Amino acid sequence: MRQLRLAVRGLRRTPGFTITTVLALALGIGAATTVFSIADGLLFRPLPYRDAGRLVSIGADIRARGFTDWAPYPEAVDGWRRGVTTLNGLAAFAGVNTLTLSLPGEPVELRTSRVTPDLLSVLGVAPRLGRPFSAEDFTPGAARAVLLTDAAWRRLFDGDPAVVGRSYRINDEPADVIGVLPRGFVLPTEWTFLAADALAPFVRADDWATTPQYVIGRLADGVTLDAVRAELDGVAAAVGGRTSLRDAVIDGATVTSLNAKIGRGSRRTLLLLVGAVAALVLIGCANVANLILARGTDRSGELAVRAALGAGRASLIGLLVTESVALAVAGGMAGLFLASWAVSAIGPLVPPELTLLGPIALSGRALAFAALASAASVLVASVGPALRMTRPAVLGAIGHSASRTATGRLRVRHAIVAVEVALAVVLLVGGGLMAGTLMRLLRVDLGFGSRDVMTMRVQLPTGTTPPERSREFVTRALDAARHTPGVTRVAAMAGQLLNDALYGSVYGPEGFTREWLRQDAAISDIGGPCCLQTHRVSVDYFDVLGVRVTRGRGFQPSDATGTVPVALIGERLARRMAETVNPVGHYLVGSDPSDRRLIVGVVEDVRDMGLRWNPALTIYLPIEERGATAITLLASTSGPPASVTEPLREAVQRGTGPVILTEARTFDDLVGRSAGERRLYAWLFGSFAVLALALAAIGISGVISYSVARRTREMGLRLALGARPSQVRRLVLRESLTPVAIGIVAGIGAALALGRFVASLLFQMQPLDVPTYFGAVVVLGSAAAVAAWVPALRAGRVAPMDALRAD
Repeated sequence: MRQLRLAVRGLRRTPGFTITTVLALALGIGAATTVFSIADGLLFRPLPYRDAGRLVSIGADIRARGFTDWAPYPEAVDGWRRGVTTLNGLAAFAGVNTLTLSLPGEPVELRTSRVTPDLLSVLGVAPRLGRPFSAEDFTPGAARAVLLTDAAWRRLFDGDPAVVGRSYRINDEPADVIGVLPRGFVLPTEWTFLAADALAPFVRADDWATTPQYVIGRLADGVTLDAVRAELDGVAAAVGGRTSLRDAVIDGATVTSLNAKIGRGSRRTLLLLVGAVAALVLIGCANVANLILARGTDRSGELAVRAALGAGRASLIGLLVTESVALAVAGGMAGLFLASWAVSAIGPLVPPELTLLGPIALSGRALAFAALASAASVLVASVGPALRMTRPAVLGAIGHSASRTATGRLRVRHAIVAVEVALAVVLLVGGGLMAGTLMRLLRVDLGFGSRDVMTMRVQLPTGTTPPERSREFVTRALDAARHTPGVTRVAAMAGQLLNDALYGSVYGPEGFTREWLRQDAAISDIGGPCCLQTHRVSVDYFDVLGVRVTRGRGFQPSDATGTVPVALIGERLARRMAETVNPVGHYLVGSDPSDRRLIVGVVEDVRDMGLRWNPALTIYLPIEERGATAITLLASTSGPPASVTEPLREAVQRGTGPVILTEARTFDDLVGRSAGERRLYAWLFGSFAVLALALAAIGISGVISYSVARRTREMGLRLALGARPSQVRRLVLRESLTPVAIGIVAGIGAALALGRFVASLLFQMQPLDVPTYFGAVVVLGSAAAVAAWVPALRAGRVAPMDALRAD
C-alpha cells in the first residue's frame, strides 16, 4: 500500500504526464475492446452446441464443372447416411420458408426450417421447454408439430410457458407447439437467410425430392477430419445424386469443421481488424514508453537519491511499475467507457451476418479482454523503461553524465518513434483502401434511374391461396398503394431488391444450351453465383425504377391474360443471344418443352442482387399473369419516401384485408444495407487510422519537445557562437524528422507486404493503390512536420542566459 500511495502522489504532481498517458492507453484499449466485442461472436464465442468442435458441415461437389460445397437433394443425403462409418450421426435441414402464424389480432410471419429427425441429437441440443421431435412427427399425414426458438417465443408470445402444448394455425392448418429451444440456439449456418423462428419435421411431401438440404455430421470417437473427408468423398461419388444446380451429378464431397465454417466469410476481415487494433495498441504503448522514459530522465536525481538512501533496485522497479499499474487501471477504465460508447454507436452499422450468434455487446469476455489488454500494455510500456532507468550506471549519473545518459535514451526514443510511425502508415493505408472501396461501392451504377422509392414486403396470411386469390391480391395491393397520398407511381415484384439473393429460373432461350450461354461465368466482381434468374414484376416496374426498355416493348396490361405468354430479358442475356438470333421474337422454354414464352422486349441491365454483384442473365415475367402470395411493393413518391410509410401501410391493410406487412425500407436504406459490412469495416479502419495519426503526432511532438528541453544549453551556445535561429530550427527539424522518414519507408514496405491479405475486401481497387499510399505519406508527413515545427521554433528562440541556467 505504501508503494501505491507513493505512486499516486507522484502521478498527481505531474498531471500533464498522467493525463496524456491515460489518454493514450484509453484510446488503444477502447479500440481493442470494441473490435474484440465485434469479433467475439464469430472468432471466440463458442457455438451453442454440445462439443461443437466435433461437428462438421458437409456439402456436395460437382468437380466436373468446378463447383464445390453445394446443398444436395435428400436422396443423396440418404445415400451418404447409409454409407458413412466415420460419423456418429448425420442430419440435415432445409432452407427457410416464410409461413403465416395466425394469432389473435393479426397474422404474423413465421420463418420455419424443416429438419431431419436426428438434427437436434447430432447437435447435442434439447428443448428448454416441452419435448423434442418424435418419430411419429415425421410420418406423412401426422399432425404438424413445431419447435419455437427462444427469440420467437419471447417476441410472439411474451415468453409464456403455457404456449407449449397449444395448437395454432400455420398456413391455415393446425399445428402444435411442442417445445421451445434453448436461448441462443441458431441453425448451424453462416447464412442470414437461413435464420429461423421455428423448426418443423421434414416430411416426405411432394417437394421432398427437390429440396436442397444443409448437412451436418458429428465425428466418431478417435476419427480425424481427414478420415471423414476421405470416406465421404468416396461415398458421395459412388452414390451420386443431384443438387439444385441443373443437370449436374455429385462426384465428391466437401467436409469442413463447423467452427471453421461459421463466419468464414468475415473471418479474415476480423483477423485483419484484430491486427489493426494490435498495431494501434502498440502505438499507444510506444507513446507511454516514451513518456515514461522522458519522465525518468527528469527523475534521475530523485531515483539516485532514493538509491543513496538505501532503496534497492527491486524497490525502485516496484515503485515505477506500481505507478504504471495505476496508470493502466485508469487507462483501462477510460478505455472501457470509450468501448461502451463505441459499441452502442456502431451497433446500427453491424451487418446481420456478424450477429448470428448474438448481438454485439460488452460481454464478460470483452471485460476480461480489456483487463488483459491493460496488463499487457503496462508490461510492454513500463517494464523495459523501469529496468533501464534503475541500472546502477544510470542511478549514478549526475550533472553532465546525466546528459550523456539522456542522449542514449533519446536514441531509444527515436527508434520507438520510427516504429510507431511505421505502424501508423500501415493503418493509414488500410483505412484509405477501405474508404476508397466504400466510396466506389456506393458510387457504383446500379442501373436504376430512380431512387425516390419506398419498398414494403406484403404477404397473404395463408400458404394455400388459390390462383385467382393470388391474382386478386396483387391487383388490390397495387390499387390500394396507388391511392395513397404522396405516392405517384407503384409497382410490385415477387422477390426483393438488393438482398444478395439470386432467384433461379426454369426458363432458358430455346435452342441454347447453358454451356453455350456461359452459365459458369461468375457474375460478381469478387466471385459468386452464376445462374440464370427470373423476376416476376408488374407492368409499371421499369417505370417506377427508371429502367429503360432498349428494344421491343415493355409489359402491357393485356399480358396479364396469358393468352400469349410473354417475357422480357436483360441486355446481357440479349447480347449473348444476338450472336446467333434476334432475341426479340425468339422464345424461352421452361422445364416442360410445351411451356414457351415469347420475348417481346429487352431492358437495361441492373444490379438488383446488390452493390457487389454484376448484372445477372435475367428474365422478367408479368406478375399479374399468375399473381403471388407475397410481393414487394415499390412506391415512387412526390416527397421523402419515408414519409409515406404509415399511410401506405394503412392503405394496403384496408385494400387487401388481413396481410403481413414487413421490411418497409427506402431504396437508399437498401443500398446502405447492401454495403453494410464494408461500411462497418471502412468506419473501423478509418477510425483506427485517425487514432494512429493522432497518437503518432503526439509521440513525435513529445520526443522533439523532450529533445529541445534537454539540449537548451547546446542550442543557446550555438546561438551565442553566431548560429542563426533558422539554422537551429533546421537542425532540430532534420534530426527530429529522420526517424519519421525511416518509419515511413518501413511502413510502406509493411503495407505492401500485407496488401494481399486485404485484396479480397476491396472493390474495384488494387492493394497497391498509388494515390492511397501517396495520401498516407503526405498526411503523416504533414502531421509530423507540424508536430516538429513548434518545438523547433522554441529551439530557435533560446536565449544564451537560459542556456547557462540549464545545468
